[in-house]
Amino acid sequence: MKAEEIEGGWVFTGTWTAPERECTQYIDLLLVDNEEKALINGKSKIYISRMIRVTCSNGLYCDGVERYIRGKCVAGPDPCDDEESCTVDTCVEENGGHCIWTLKTTEECASQTCGEFKCQRDCENKECGDNGCNGICGTCAEGTICSPDFECVTANSGGIAGSCDNPYPILDAEDEFFGHHEIHASTADGVNLLAPTCNTLSDAKELIYYVTVPEGDYEYVGAVFTVSGDDYDFDAVLEVYEEKCGSASASVGCADDSTPPGFTGSRVEIDMIPGKTYYVHVDGYSATYAGPFKLYADFVEDCSPQCDGNYCKPNNCGEICFACEEGYVCSDKGRCIVEGCVPNCGEEDEYECGPDGCDGECGNGCSEGYCSYEEIDGEYTNTGVCITDPVCDNLNPVCEECSSSEYCGTDCECHDLDEVSGDLTVTIGDIGMFTETVLETSCSFVEGCSPDIGERKLMRFTVRSVNHGLDDLTIPEPKSLPAFFEFSPCHQHWHFKGYARYVLYSQSNRVIRDGGKESYCLEDSGPIYDAPYVECSPAYDCGYQGIQRGWTDEYGSVLDCQWLDVTGVPDGEYRIEVFVNNNYRIHETTIENNYATAFVSIKGDELTILDGFTSSATHACAGILATLVLLA
Repeated sequence: MKAEEIEGGWVFTGTWTAPERECTQYIDLLLVDNEEKALINGKSKIYISRMIRVTCSNGLYCDGVERYIRGKCVAGPDPCDDEESCTVDTCVEENGGHCIWTLKTTEECASQTCGEFKCQRDCENKECGDNGCNGICGTCAEGTICSPDFECVTANSGGIAGSCDNPYPILDAEDEFFGHHEIHASTADGVNLLAPTCNTLSDAKELIYYVTVPEGDYEYVGAVFTVSGDDYDFDAVLEVYEEKCGSASASVGCADDSTPPGFTGSRVEIDMIPGKTYYVHVDGYSATYAGPFKLYADFVEDCSPQCDGNYCKPNNCGEICFACEEGYVCSDKGRCIVEGCVPNCGEEDEYECGPDGCDGECGNGCSEGYCSYEEIDGEYTNTGVCITDPVCDNLNPVCEECSSSEYCGTDCECHDLDEVSGDLTVTIGDIGMFTETVLETSCSFVEGCSPDIGERKLMRFTVRSVNHGLDDLTIPEPKSLPAFFEFSPCHQHWHFKGYARYVLYSQSNRVIRDGGKESYCLEDSGPIYDAPYVECSPAYDCGYQGIQRGWTDEYGSVLDCQWLDVTGVPDGEYRIEVFVNNNYRIHETTIENNYATAFVSIKGDELTILDGFTSSATHACAGILATLVLLA
């Protein structure tokens, strides 16, 4: 290995022989400065680890993805041929390669009479609004809204009940302003005119409410707005606007899943200014979600309630954050459980792991392995037993003997060379800098996304996982493969472990912040293509995870853990890198296109988006010498 000193550090260069199979290897180095001059980042000793992927890929996507079959690299079929006469198939090499399908403009394709369209879109004589296929016909300019006649009209032009034109009041005339208020209603009675800024793909019906803060002998009003569906079967999105209803620039808070209320409910906490009017936008995650909900509004003078992660515990304003419903009581952990709940850890408390059914855990958990479940009549039940059964090593898969036309996939299964599959790509957007307070009870701290509590500087961003492939991307039932999942007590659903990784690099490619391996709930957020095979309605959610062909899963920037904590990071220029399917646990066409980058400049609390700077590759071809450059 050779060492070369450069400005700001050292470059170490060496060669390494890749093994004769597709796999992932780690290069581990311990560098010691024997003269103790502390030349490497001010240290005389430093440990470096870098991952390198050994693959048959020739670096091109459009000529067919190469597979390793019985000692040879074999090119696969055209990755973009969807075998549909009504689409134009386009392949682009950008960011590792992906496919784009567009509908032909011929009369039979425009009328959707060719092929078997799974969704009949209707935008005839519609300037805006729902196209009947989980999409929209057009958007209206700011200051205008889409009317029930699908025309863009001025914002105060009519009397659509529950819209920005004619919002419902949160308070009746005789109500006291301060205190707790409840509204029970249904978005089925609403209309789809807006999409929340934290879920721009939503085409669900919504209702709008308003409240005007009275003048008084106080500086501000702390407010908590909370929405959840009856029996938690309504996936709610909540947004609050100041003065200007429906305007993205007037949004003072938007939430898609919050704790409390947990699961699919949402919560927004803001400080309101006396004399101003605030509009509360209750929406659904997608058109599938429309129905009964409960909206809670709590107002307190000169105090900001802090309820992040607090269910039925007190906030810092002398009240509880979220009252348990009748028949439920507050557990020691501050969550609502059934009154009189009896823990179940086996007949003789023999379970060594798993939930006890009363917000507690059985035994001491698993020091190694994971807690197992068994399937009985289609239902998975906790066995209370820790197991260490081997599971597929997706980074270094091994298959039983595959045929001469099959390759070993990252899921340790044999796949035919011509087999179609889903294919993930990823984009980053909505990048912004925020200063936020993280509490000891905050889900982000409990789940390890925040390294510390207190005031933190967070670089938030939206991540969109797009299925550009020829088939759905599916994930097994969580309890059937518990090694790959973790149950989130904060969000009350299963997360697919290690799905994404967020990293902040310096211009010299040093890791500045590693956001860790993010767990996701993969679901259908919205379609991205107009093609015969694209389904109208979502098929996957947090209960049955996956992404349909031609759909995307959007993790909005407002969600917990959608950030890199840049507290203490010095001013400068940096690269954000996001990698999805980070552990290769989902079988797909290729993982070469699973990354996205963005370039930013940090100056104090200001963030500027930049053009890119060059980054080094970390791929090698099977069976040849690979040169790896490591920057200390």
